[in-house]
Amino acid sequence: MRSWTPAGSIDKIAGGGRERTESMSSGSDMISGLRRLLDDLGGSHEKNIDSIVRHAGIILDGVYALYNRLDPGSGQIIARCGYNLPAGFARILPAAESICHNETLSSPNTPTVIENLTETVYAEQDPNIRQFRLKFYMGHVVALNGAALGTLCIFDRKYRRASPAECNLIAILARALSIEEYRRQVETALKDSEERFKILFEYAPDAYYLSDLEGVLLDGNRAAESMLKVNRGELIGKNYFDLNLLSDDQLNR
Repeated sequence: MRSWTPAGSIDKIAGGGRERTESMSSGSDMISGLRRLLDDLGGSHEKNIDSIVRHAGIILDGVYALYNRLDPGSGQIIARCGYNLPAGFARILPAAESICHNETLSSPNTPTVIENLTETVYAEQDPNIRQFRLKFYMGHVVALNGAALGTLCIFDRKYRRASPAECNLIAILARALSIEEYRRQVETALKDSEERFKILFEYAPDAYYLSDLEGVLLDGNRAAESMLKVNRGELIGKNYFDLNLLSDDQLNR
């Protein structure tokens, strides 16, 4: 854990005399929360990402939780999704102003915990911390293929400490987001590959019909329509043995 606590404020907030609260999540609460998260996960990576962030906020008892993505082209941090974010919460920030970028992305392998945001530059620099008087921050990098993609962040309006269990948990949830982002990448690549195959199949100079093992026609290309002088829609779903499209000699071959 990368813990960030201003000097002189180990037990109390310097100058304010306000005591920190201990971590809010018990071990049994975290286990129950993880079980509920697992029950929520399904086939849609988009819904899974939303669910992971929502449960992160609930299990870790944050007033807000969000998943930020770094846009290298614009140099901005963009909130992909959030839990309990209020009206007026800035979802797009210059990376230089964002605590998620400056603190968490600089320590990609461990959670970052800042127990007292009021004594950091972010109390004025980060507009969300300033506007909503946030006092506690915990974040972890979300990575894809070994490179930082964004951050999972938890905020609170209370001064508090993070337990080792909470730090382990945010690391697990950030890893879960990484897995969903990898699924998205793979599904996009497969879709692109399928689209390329469809184009090659459709415009191939040779005639092709696709069938299953029983001989039921599944698809055909333009060249096949031209050769048979029959629209493929009239043939799909029918058995080519019954259509007399091929001569006995051709079937035997």
